[in-house]
Amino acid sequence: MLLCLALAALERGDRQTTLGRLADEIVGFAGADPALAVAGMTFTLLGQDQRRDLVHVIRFLLGLRVLVRVHGDEQQYLMARGDVLYNVNRPALAAMLNVKRGPSTIDETALDRRLAALVEEPLPDTDESRNRRLRSQLTRKLLDDPIVYYDELTEGERAYLSSQRAFVLAQIEEATGLIPEVRREGIALVDESGDLTDLALPEEGTEGHLTLLLAEHLAGCARRDGAVAVGHAALRRHVADLVARHRAHWRKDVAELGAEVALTERTIDRLEALRLVRRAEDGVVPLPAIGRYALGPGGDGDVRDGALTGDLWEQPE
Repeated sequence: MLLCLALAALERGDRQTTLGRLADEIVGFAGADPALAVAGMTFTLLGQDQRRDLVHVIRFLLGLRVLVRVHGDEQQYLMARGDVLYNVNRPALAAMLNVKRGPSTIDETALDRRLAALVEEPLPDTDESRNRRLRSQLTRKLLDDPIVYYDELTEGERAYLSSQRAFVLAQIEEATGLIPEVRREGIALVDESGDLTDLALPEEGTEGHLTLLLAEHLAGCARRDGAVAVGHAALRRHVADLVARHRAHWRKDVAELGAEVALTERTIDRLEALRLVRRAEDGVVPLPAIGRYALGPGGDGDVRDGALTGDLWEQPE
């Protein structure tokens, strides 16, 4: 709510603003909208928590370069010792809401229908426009998703990608520098520089070692049993065994009673975000690309992050 109200205040403001002025405008917007009150959302700046929430929003906008700090510091504002001056990056602000239709053109009043109308795209009525839409959809998925699996595409998307794959991937590679990795099960765009990657496997420390070891374990399960869910309890037991085996080299807090539960959840969250596993009701299902982290043929315990082996994430025929 605060983010949306802050953007509304910035849209109506000048090229420079202060944190105090933004706060006053947000308070005014929040108080003037009865729908927010009905929903139980209030913002008055009376409590330290609300001021802190506002600062989180401001720092988020600073990270996106929508705001550029000129003078002062948000901590001073929190302690009521000063204000902060910002430049407003209006091109970045204008791109925050990147939709086909402007909100003011939507007549729907229910929130869910307004949101659906906001992102709805007109249906194409010619072959050229339909192909353009498919190309756009596929490009978004290839850029946004760590891995695009063929079996998750629609029939039309698979058919278009089958005939136009070389053209689409060449355009993406030229525009971004990402390197296509085409496999039998899907496509991943490899970001060798890491500049475009917002989430990666940790490379060192306790989290890095555990993530690679758990990925290797799940790859082994998939190779042995196929795409069958590995139970949550079994995964936690395996993580507990790993902690016992490597506790001398890992952080001390991983050996605390019950620590394996949180460790397992955090690690699976990361693997799921990277499209290496999928959560199911009965456990965690390894996806084909996790074969990247299978043990080498010698079984020497080294994780192989590059030489793809076995029947997971195979080379195209």
